[in-house]
Amino acid sequence: MKHLYFRGAGRLAGFIALASLCIAVAVSPAWTAERLLNGKGLLWKVEREGTQPSWVFGTMHVSDERVTTLPKQLVEVLTQVDSLSLELIFHDRMNDENQPLLLPEGRRLRDIIGKRMFGQLAERMSAYGVCEKQLDRFKPWAALNFLGPLSPEPARRESGNVFLDHYLQLIAAERGARVFALETPKEQLEVFDGMSERHQVDMLRHALRSKSRGKHKFERMVELYLKSDVAAILREATGRKVNSPEFARVFHKRILDSRNKIMVKRMAPRLTEGNALIAVGAAHLPGRVGILNLLAKQGYTVARVY
Repeated sequence: MKHLYFRGAGRLAGFIALASLCIAVAVSPAWTAERLLNGKGLLWKVEREGTQPSWVFGTMHVSDERVTTLPKQLVEVLTQVDSLSLELIFHDRMNDENQPLLLPEGRRLRDIIGKRMFGQLAERMSAYGVCEKQLDRFKPWAALNFLGPLSPEPARRESGNVFLDHYLQLIAAERGARVFALETPKEQLEVFDGMSERHQVDMLRHALRSKSRGKHKFERMVELYLKSDVAAILREATGRKVNSPEFARVFHKRILDSRNKIMVKRMAPRLTEGNALIAVGAAHLPGRVGILNLLAKQGYTVARVY
């Protein structure tokens, strides 16, 4: 089962992206272009009196060549900035970030989610060569790694392709720009591992019920991303809703709002230095508690580049 574990921050971020989008399809509150502040645009210029301008860029955590082919506006910024800040710094070192995926000794996934759901999940997991004995070791949230909507991604990753965030890091490092992390792998895992077991089971149940996964969903998300239409991506993701407003609030707060506030605080030194590029998942940019509005509340002028 070794191949199922994460190897460094790269695979961890890929998992977070898969799980987040998978769950968002089911639980995110309704967003529309009209209601979503800063819902159109991926690259934004931010500046405040007394500092050099910096930029904030919304990424998509995939390795599709259509996404990793950089627009000229982004290339111009990337080739001139002094620093790049990402959600994580990507490397290949093995560490203890794998352990939170597994249940404590003596506990079984089938006992937590029930025989029927376990059978459905086992059928899906068989495509990955995972037997029921192995599946029984996973926590409910960890099993979402195999239910994400971005079906072409695992094959690309196994072929050595890097996703957009990692590609930006490689370019910045080659130029000699400083690279910073806004979060740690442990913090990202805690987003899910810190949820109650009941909420983890809810996530898994709604992911299993979804019938619009796979290549079609992936293609639609890429199409919208290439149009810089974050509001439409989130609107697409809200085609289904769960019957638990409480869970929707908990998830939204953990996956977006709380992390946005932390990342804005940690990017502050880079923005004070100026000439910095901040690259985070596009879903973190818009909204009242989105990174762009949080920066505007701190006195930054935020202007869309594209």
